[in-house]
Amino acid sequence: MIKKQRHIIILLCTVTSLYSQDSVEKIFNRFSSQSFVKQNTYLLNPTFTVVNETGKSIALLSRNSFIGFEDSPVVNILGFSGKISENIGAGVGVYRQTIGVFTNFGAIANYAYRIKLSTKSSLSLGFNFMFSHIDIDRTRILDPTSDPVIFNFQEKTNIILQTALSYNYGKFNIGIHLRDVVDYNIKEGEFITPLSEKAYSVHAQYSEPLNSNIKLLEDGVLRFFYSANHNTNSNFTGNILLDLPKLGWLQGGYDGFFGSSAGVGIRLSQKVAISYVYETGKNDLGPTSEIGIIYSFSKKPKNPINYSFTLKTDTNSKSIIKEDDKKIIVKDTLKTSKTQIEAKENKSLKQKDSLANKLNNDNNVNDTLTKEDVKKIIAKDSLNKSNTRSILKNKAGLEIKDSLKVENKKPYEPKTEVIKNSKELEEGFYLIVNVFARKRYAESFIKELEKNNLTPNYFIHPIKKYRYVYISYSKDKKEILKLIYNNVNGKYIHEKWILQVEN
Repeated sequence: MIKKQRHIIILLCTVTSLYSQDSVEKIFNRFSSQSFVKQNTYLLNPTFTVVNETGKSIALLSRNSFIGFEDSPVVNILGFSGKISENIGAGVGVYRQTIGVFTNFGAIANYAYRIKLSTKSSLSLGFNFMFSHIDIDRTRILDPTSDPVIFNFQEKTNIILQTALSYNYGKFNIGIHLRDVVDYNIKEGEFITPLSEKAYSVHAQYSEPLNSNIKLLEDGVLRFFYSANHNTNSNFTGNILLDLPKLGWLQGGYDGFFGSSAGVGIRLSQKVAISYVYETGKNDLGPTSEIGIIYSFSKKPKNPINYSFTLKTDTNSKSIIKEDDKKIIVKDTLKTSKTQIEAKENKSLKQKDSLANKLNNDNNVNDTLTKEDVKKIIAKDSLNKSNTRSILKNKAGLEIKDSLKVENKKPYEPKTEVIKNSKELEEGFYLIVNVFARKRYAESFIKELEKNNLTPNYFIHPIKKYRYVYISYSKDKKEILKLIYNNVNGKYIHEKWILQVEN
């Protein structure tokens, strides 16, 4: 037993030396960057809960470092993280670390907030608050006096504050992470790290969505991450993540302390996935392995990159899709001004009342035009006002005031896009209201349309591969035109056009 305890001390001293003479507190409160490429990303950078995540998940990770050594370091982390709202991310976790007889229990809380600067850029601020208690498992020691390090060790209770700032522009993200802004030993009443030895890192990240026609690769994303570190055991870290929401993910990278790594995640269902990461190790300390199980609260797997695009037309009225890096605000697109609608209705009612009074008081009204006839005429749709005027003139010889005249304008010809010889789409006319590159935004837009008592759906354009959201389909073009001219019975006043399928 004494020999085993000495072996533990040698291991601890070796690790401490390799961590550049870091204190015991620092060793216990630093995690490998390879562990949090996909899950619990706030431990990689506190802003990543709002930058890189969209859903919410719980992850249980078990990491065994330096496998070649007996009583080597083991870390178990149970954490929750995710985006709470559009601009807020949060995470919370508990962990237990051991190196031989030394143990550390702790908790972590994360908060991140994003400020939108423009349609393409944003600034994010994140914080990690850590609490840890370091002690010795004395039940495993037979003779504490056999080693002075163990005999004289005093338990430690520490609090640590980490903060980070990151800037996002389109697919790029850069930032700085201050790893120990505050690290305070509560029991001894002193700060752990001098100001000149504070650790920090700067990072750059690039994310590229996979616009694949293969269904299993749908909504995939490829992400590159690099971090340069100061006053830490590792001078730099780099990793690559290929995230395929319907299958799982692949990751690889290199860390200046833990060496190269490779990992895989397999999605067992829409909500459950398992993961494994292997690190080669450096400095003859042996490899490290990590296993995890993840539960997602999202109904469907998602990737974290937000893209949208706008629709433009040229002089030939052909649809041109332009993809942009801003997130579409779906709800704003669907808002209808109640004040404007009510004002139009009130104006129309006043005109009708005025017309009714005119007809009732005029002595020249033809006897064949009864009050019931007048009521029926007044009740007609606003689109037929010009016809109503003609009927009244013919039957009653009535002169209508200029203020009540309604111009009989020609209806405008809506934009029309034509698809020929499509096997995927049924021949006919579709009333299109929006186009999306990503499935999740199309589904979100459809949900908002359904709140307005519409019955939307979408299809994937056979050539452009975008998702076209439509709210009506008909074999008869006149039916679609009617909906365009009356704004879908007053339910949708925004831009819309026709897509015609000719087979």
